[in-house]
Amino acid sequence: MGAAGTDPYRMVPALMEGALERITAARSKMERRQLGQANRLLGAAVSIVNELRQGLDPRAPLDVNQYELYGYLTRQLTNANLHTRVEFLDEVSHLLQEMRVAWFLLPPRPRAQRAPAAVIR
Repeated sequence: MGAAGTDPYRMVPALMEGALERITAARSKMERRQLGQANRLLGAAVSIVNELRQGLDPRAPLDVNQYELYGYLTRQLTNANLHTRVEFLDEVSHLLQEMRVAWFLLPPRPRAQRAPAAVIR
């Protein structure tokens, strides 16, 4: 399902929640040394974060910091996966939770302009 018929007000935090769920599950798998499963979950989380990032314009003044932050989150998820570092997952989870809260504090108009292009399942 594409984003055209989807309410960005609901879609963006839902995507963030989806990423958070996968990160939490991956953390649990890492702790249990089930690294193949952690890898798949983190790959899905990276895809979701990249989808959120693609919905931004890196040249737009309101989007620049958020665009860069999503890039940082992607790098941290990749580093966590490569080095089996749950503390990186904790950092990404914390930042995504903060971003999710901040999303609801944005006025409706700027929020509507920040919708990702498509929904990842």
